[in-house]
Amino acid sequence: QISRFLVHYDTSEDFSSAIELIFESTQPEKLAESGGKYIFDFAPTDPPLIPGSKYFLKMSAMNTIGTGVFSKTKSFVPSGPPDPPIFSSLSTLEFSKSPITEATVSWM
Repeated sequence: QISRFLVHYDTSEDFSSAIELIFESTQPEKLAESGGKYIFDFAPTDPPLIPGSKYFLKMSAMNTIGTGVFSKTKSFVPSGPPDPPIFSSLSTLEFSKSPITEATVSWM
């Protein structure tokens, strides 16, 4: 059984200055009906990812026996956080005989 995930990422494809992160197996969320794929919000802060820079990433699973073989290297270019909304609105029913329990938030 997987107990942890080991992640290496670097701006160099040879991982000569790789940063190593270890995540407990309970942190990534297993995607429903995905054939066993996981999703994890990968946003390291020390050092932070630089938007527009190309990164290389590989990972491995760990358990009580040891560390598995690393995955194939994948590359990605973070785009940074989205711009804040320009306009937002909150709407709900104005009148109801029953308690109002829903609201809609929208933005552009």
